[in-house]
Amino acid sequence: MTRNLATFDNAMRVAGALADNHDRDYVLVRTGDPGRPYVVEAFASQPGTVALICADPEIALRWASSVTAEVYPQWG
Repeated sequence: MTRNLATFDNAMRVAGALADNHDRDYVLVRTGDPGRPYVVEAFASQPGTVALICADPEIALRWASSVTAEVYPQWG
């Protein structure tokens, strides 16, 4: 599993670059360690996930729509 240590902003950049270059999905995982609060890992339904970066924009939109419908059913 890829584990790149990073701040949140840098982790987002790293995850975006990895998703673009490797055509797979990545997540930012909160570690609980103040010295390295976030790591970037290949997506595997990890606990502590704070962001999902999808390689395929259509999948990302479908995922976001389904989560929004589940969390905010009154918006549907």
